Amino acid sequence: EKCTFDYLHSNRNAENIGEIINKALEKIEEENKTKLTGVFRSIDFNNENILGKTKERNAMLKTLLDDFNNPDIDLRPSKLGSQDIIGNAYEYLIARFAGDAGKKGGEFFTPSEVSELIAELVKPKSGDRIYDPTCGSGSLLIKASKQINNKNFSLYGQERNGSTHALCKMNMFLHDIDDARIEWGDTIANPLHHENDKL
Repeated sequence: EKCTFDYLHSNRNAENIGEIINKALEKIEEENKTKLTGVFRSIDFNNENILGKTKERNAMLKTLLDDFNNPDIDLRPSKLGSQDIIGNAYEYLIARFAGDAGKKGGEFFTPSEVSELIAELVKPKSGDRIYDPTCGSGSLLIKASKQINNKNFSLYGQERNGSTHALCKMNMFLHDIDDARIEWGDTIANPLHHENDKL
């Protein structure tokens, strides 16, 4: 009960709202170990260094909760359909902010159109094992899996960036792909997908 959005929103004025959100995320991860282990490990809604002192932090979190309480925002899978909400949000943020850091967005994500084209060119079929050695938020893996008309496939990926790895696992969870093996680490220096002592 203390992990629902309604509970968090009803406590949006609490002095310790950051701590309440942290506990809810911790409990959600604990209850979904096989799917979400490590997803929220680096998220801290009570961090003064990142979110500011208590008054500013609480005001920001209250606004965030109020914004998501908008009835026009419905993130249920039944409403989203085939949209890759995490991939889309990630793409949007990278496109908007990568330029500020002097980086090109392509260093951080594969554009949606390219992922769709690759997924079609690969022509995945029932029974296939699909692997992306630099999977990012997992959008290419998800697009490839959508090319198959059943659940008879296996997805594998590896991502070096811890936050992006967490996004990918959450993305799989939101798309009801519960058995994807998404590893965290540098694929070149330490590839983590082995079978019979081979990659």
